[in-house]
Amino acid sequence: MSVAAADLPGFLQARATEKKLGAGTLRLYERHWSAFCRYCLKHELECDQLDAAQAEAFYRAQTDGRSASHHLGVKAALSFAFRALRAANPFVECSAPSFDPAKVEIAYLDQTALGRLFAALKERRNSYFDRMTWTLACGLFHTACRFNELAQLPTDSLLTDHLGVPTTIRIRIKGGRFRDCSARPELWSRTWPLARGTSRPSRPPASRS
Repeated sequence: MSVAAADLPGFLQARATEKKLGAGTLRLYERHWSAFCRYCLKHELECDQLDAAQAEAFYRAQTDGRSASHHLGVKAALSFAFRALRAANPFVECSAPSFDPAKVEIAYLDQTALGRLFAALKERRNSYFDRMTWTLACGLFHTACRFNELAQLPTDSLLTDHLGVPTTIRIRIKGGRFRDCSARPELWSRTWPLARGTSRPSRPPASRS
């Protein structure tokens, strides 16, 4: 799909609106899209017709001396642009540096460490906040939500059976789509008293096939 460089920002913003990109992601992408458009206009290039050398020159100008996460942001923005243009992405082969382990801000627990964490949280449910921490940990684990996504779930995201017991959690994901997560009995048997402010229900939630 051929789009003039001057028209590309508006074209990509329209595609981003259709895909319902988050505000933060859109701001990041727009910075890189604008830089790409300026580069194409300056060198009188068709946006979807860059060769490998031209792509490498732009990519290096945008990323030279920058962090690995900046490289990923540039690549993600350009990947979105070329998917929208339905054109081959000439930036795929541009190399990005590896993350420095000493500077990585997010670390992941292996299975053994995660098991120890849940065992400790389960054992230390002595106060309201201890129980709330356990509830949130279970919810994050079973739904794969971010904390803010889980904390802001409205009550109508809980799908219930005929007894009114939650069986499924409906979560909005990227692109405006939804994912249904099973409200597993071992999760809701613990979270129900906190969510409802009452004692545990007499019968467990029904399983959904």
